[in-house]
Amino acid sequence: MAYQLPEFAILALAIHPSMLTGGIDLSVVSVANLSAIAAAFLMRSVTDEFLWLAIPTAFLVGAIAGSVNGVLVAGFQLPAILA
Repeated sequence: MAYQLPEFAILALAIHPSMLTGGIDLSVVSVANLSAIAAAFLMRSVTDEFLWLAIPTAFLVGAIAGSVNGVLVAGFQLPAILA
């Protein structure tokens, strides 16, 4: 299973701390999808020599979206399932 579905293991690691504290955080999947979409748009819009920029862009978009989600949950005390 580790060879076939590694993205599920990474998502499970991301949601694990939220589940341990009694919360349900559904935004992990939406942040992962947003990162993948941003990388796909960049891959379609650049030439072949700049395709390597898609991975750092996906990481950056995921980090920004995760930070916004973290600020909403920790800073504004919004329940994780709503953020």
